[in-house]
Amino acid sequence: MQALTVQIAEDLAEGHPEHVLTIFLGDYVDRGPQSASVIAELSAGRFPTPIVALRGNHEEMFLQFLSTPDILDSWRRYGGLETLHSYGVDVADAMRGSGYAKAQGALVAKLPSAHADFLQSTQTHDSWGDYYFCHAGVKPHVPLEAQTGDDLYWI
Repeated sequence: MQALTVQIAEDLAEGHPEHVLTIFLGDYVDRGPQSASVIAELSAGRFPTPIVALRGNHEEMFLQFLSTPDILDSWRRYGGLETLHSYGVDVADAMRGSGYAKAQGALVAKLPSAHADFLQSTQTHDSWGDYYFCHAGVKPHVPLEAQTGDDLYWI
C-alpha cells in the first residue's frame, strides 16, 4: 500500500490531469497478514488523491462478522483468520472451528473506530461518466440499478 501511495504521489508531482481520482475495488482484508495495516492506511485519509473505496466480498464478510459470529465458519476459509490475527485476535479456537463469539468480541474490542467507520462507508458501486465500477461483476441483462450486493461482490 505504501509503495502504491508513493508511486502515485511521484506521478502527480510530474504533472497530471485536472481531476484525478483513485477508485479501490475492494478486498482490502483477507489477502495476507497486513489487513489491519491496509485499513489503517485507507482510513487515515492521507492518500495523495481523493479516493472512492468500494466494498468487496471480503469486507462484506468482515462486516457481517461484527454482528454474526457464526459467519466465521465460512469467512475463515477466505482469509478471515489472517485478518483477525492482523488485529491481534487469538484465532487458535477459530482455527479448530469453535470460539467464534470469543473471536468476535476480541475483534470488536481491538478494532479502531476509524477502521470500522471506513469499512461501513465503503460503497457497493460507483459510476463516473460512462464507467460503472464494482468489486466483482454484474449480472448480464439486469439493469445496473437492479444489481444486488451479492451480484456485485461475488459474480
